[in-house]
Amino acid sequence: MNKANKMLKDRTVLLTGATGGIGSEIARLLSSNGAQLILVDIHESSLESLAKELGAGLPYIKTIAANLSTSQGRESVKMFLDEQYDSLDMLINCAGINEFSMFTDLDDDQIEKMISVNITSPILLTKKLIPLLGKSNHSQIINFGSTFGSIGYPGFVTYSACKFAIRGFTEALRRELAKTNISVSYIAPRATRTNINTEPVNDMNDALGVKMDTPQIVAAQVISILKDGKSSARYLGWPEKLFVRINSLIPKLVDGALIKQLDTIKHYANLNRS
Repeated sequence: MNKANKMLKDRTVLLTGATGGIGSEIARLLSSNGAQLILVDIHESSLESLAKELGAGLPYIKTIAANLSTSQGRESVKMFLDEQYDSLDMLINCAGINEFSMFTDLDDDQIEKMISVNITSPILLTKKLIPLLGKSNHSQIINFGSTFGSIGYPGFVTYSACKFAIRGFTEALRRELAKTNISVSYIAPRATRTNINTEPVNDMNDALGVKMDTPQIVAAQVISILKDGKSSARYLGWPEKLFVRINSLIPKLVDGALIKQLDTIKHYANLNRS
C-alpha cells in the first residue's frame, strides 16, 4: 500500500449526508481505502442499506440517524462520538439541500430550511467536533461548496447565498486553525447528476449546454484531498473554473452571460413548480 492510501487506512471519518448521491460514493471509496466510517444522515432506512452494503469490507462501521438542522440532532452526534471515540480524524460536511425556483416564488419555510441545512448545521456541527478533531495527530475538515458559491446564479439565489457563506466560513476557519493539527478544505463541484436536482434542472442544464459530473467524479476528488492531507480549495470542472476566476475579477462579464440565459432559467423554474 502506498503512502497516499495509508492516509485513509484505519482513519476514523465522520461523513454527513452519507446516503446522498455524492455522499454514498464517498462512503464507498473510503471503505475501499480501509477507513473506519461514521455515517450520518436523516434517512435511517437508507443508512441501514448503505451500512449493509459496506459493512463486510470494513473493520467496523457506525451509523447515526440524526436531523442535523436541529440542536438535538447535532448533540446526538457529539454524544455518540464522546462515548465511543477518543478522537476524530476526518469530518466531511457533505449534507445539503436545494430548491430550484425564482427567489420570490420560494416561501419563507423553504428559505429557512435551506439556510439551516446548508449553513447553520455544518458550522455548528464543526464547532462541536473541533475538540475531538484536535485530539488526532493530524485531522481534516472538508466542507462542500459549489460553483454557485463563487458565482451567484439566477434560480438558485438562496442556495448560492448558502454556498458563498460556506466558502467564507471555510476560508476563515482554515486561517484560524493554521497553527493547529487540523487542516480545512473546501470543494466546489459544478453541476452533478444527483437526486438533489429535479428533472427540470437536468433539462435546463442540457438546454444551456451545462456539463454535469457524476457523483463518482466528485467523490474521487474528495478522496484526493484527504490523501493529500493539506488545506486546499478545489474547484471542479472546465470552463467553470475559468468562470469563477472571471467572476471574481470582472463580474459584469458574467452578468451579461447569465442575463442572456435568464428566460431559459425562468422557463424551467416554472416547470419545476408545476
